[in-house]
Amino acid sequence: RAIDAGRRFTLVDHPEHDRDPADQREFATIEVAWWIENNLPVSASDSNFPHSLASSLAQARARYGDMRELQVPHPDGSVGFYLVEVEAQRTSVPYRSPFEHPKPKMHLETAIVVGPQGEEVYTDELNRIRVQFVWDRLNPGNENASCWVRVVQSDTGGGYGGVHVPRIGEEVLIDYVGGDCDRPLAVGRVYNG
Repeated sequence: RAIDAGRRFTLVDHPEHDRDPADQREFATIEVAWWIENNLPVSASDSNFPHSLASSLAQARARYGDMRELQVPHPDGSVGFYLVEVEAQRTSVPYRSPFEHPKPKMHLETAIVVGPQGEEVYTDELNRIRVQFVWDRLNPGNENASCWVRVVQSDTGGGYGGVHVPRIGEEVLIDYVGGDCDRPLAVGRVYNG
């Protein structure tokens, strides 16, 4: 009854896992679900109140049938129900939370090239730039406003081509590889006085 998500436990007296080495019998609790019905006579009444869990309890009872271990009898003849379902994994397996929220699909947007005060051009050794997005009102517009952004050049290849680096203060178009918000590209510059 004291188990909760995030806790560890060692499994003993289990027909399958008792043969495992001790380090393979230590588990981390990922999720816990409780189904509890009081053994008072009022809980077994036919009244179905708003937001009642009666249907959830009925489904849990149907899943496990008439297992006596889940029934809580009382001397007055009433019977309660207590079920705890635990999802756990071995502690030797690194825990990774499920990826439940997909990345947003990104589209073309504009940004202003930024850099340190007094500089005309600011790049790294790969000629990537930093930008301040027009919607970003929290960053002060300096060289820390974004990650390094690759710049698409009109004539570039392996060992040849030209490099025309956007200057600080110029407006650029930002697109995303496959719409992935973590893979921005500066695909062009636009006129903006």
